Amino acid sequence: MENKAIFLGAGASKAFGLPLTGEIFPLIIQRLKSKQLFKGNSTEQNELSNFIKRLYPGLVKIRKNKYPLITDTLSLLDHLLNTGNYFWGKSETKDIIFYKGLFEKAIFEVLEIPFKKNSASHIDETPPILKQMGNWIYQNHKDIFFSIISTNYDITVEEELYSRFKDNQHPISQLVDFGINWRDPGKDKIHLRPLEPAIGIYKLHGSTNWLKCNLCNHIYINIKGNIYHQAFREEIDTKNTCHCGNAPLSTLIVAPSLARIIYDNNLPHIWNNSFERLRRASEWIIIGYSFPPEDLNIKSMLVRAFNARVEKPQITVVQKGKGFKSRYNAIFGETVYLEGGLEEFMALENIR
Repeated sequence: MENKAIFLGAGASKAFGLPLTGEIFPLIIQRLKSKQLFKGNSTEQNELSNFIKRLYPGLVKIRKNKYPLITDTLSLLDHLLNTGNYFWGKSETKDIIFYKGLFEKAIFEVLEIPFKKNSASHIDETPPILKQMGNWIYQNHKDIFFSIISTNYDITVEEELYSRFKDNQHPISQLVDFGINWRDPGKDKIHLRPLEPAIGIYKLHGSTNWLKCNLCNHIYINIKGNIYHQAFREEIDTKNTCHCGNAPLSTLIVAPSLARIIYDNNLPHIWNNSFERLRRASEWIIIGYSFPPEDLNIKSMLVRAFNARVEKPQITVVQKGKGFKSRYNAIFGETVYLEGGLEEFMALENIR
């Protein structure tokens, strides 16, 4: 069976209606102003709003398109946590942790799937390009093993694929390799990695449908939708309590930061398995990834996987415009570089 690796960056999710990294901070500010953030929780809105004013006192005079990057903000908070320094007099480490948590919660909210899909009410607003991508993968998965390696937190692509694979005679736990063993949210069961999966989905930076137990260290994966909000509820019940008895469960994301340190020991397994999938794949299809400066770990993984083989992979880069072509050519030599985005790629594959 042929192996292909699909590497998804933020630009891939942008094609489905989600924001790019540079659009996240403006969206957070916009939802704070409209009182929509945090599902209308005024206490959390005021906490984050006051913190942003203290963090960026000149923000009110800055144009929307000149807002600081969310990567810069989280890098600063991570650096303070790593060094043990405080942000202002009489502040404590727990304050930085609290406000970083609010930022992460806000990020999750702006990355909610922006379209409706409900089979019961016959509502389906799924973007055509997302359906095309799902068709392409599903129609070819018996002849090609697709490893979907994503830097994104959203579950847009996964949900589109689950809707196709759910009619298969085997459950998702036997069809999808997530790169780790994982807990089932509905019952006290740990799913082991399948021996012969139909597809691989590897989330390098965590996901909105994951929760982690900080006692037994297992990750819950909910294949039915987002569950990040359970980690932020004050009430303790079965929905945010691990089957081992620990509560509350926590989110697991590696926030976009130049100063991040990954303490979780589940993610290295996902990274190692992603590396191996890349190393063995005959073709890499890199969609919407710009090689941002904060992603040194990903650059390292791609370069090592590229060089840890005798025969180099065919590399197809899918972007909007040619702004990052020189970066790819510098690292990999000549690539197939498509400037027309995912639409051009799907057209070449003749997928409708």
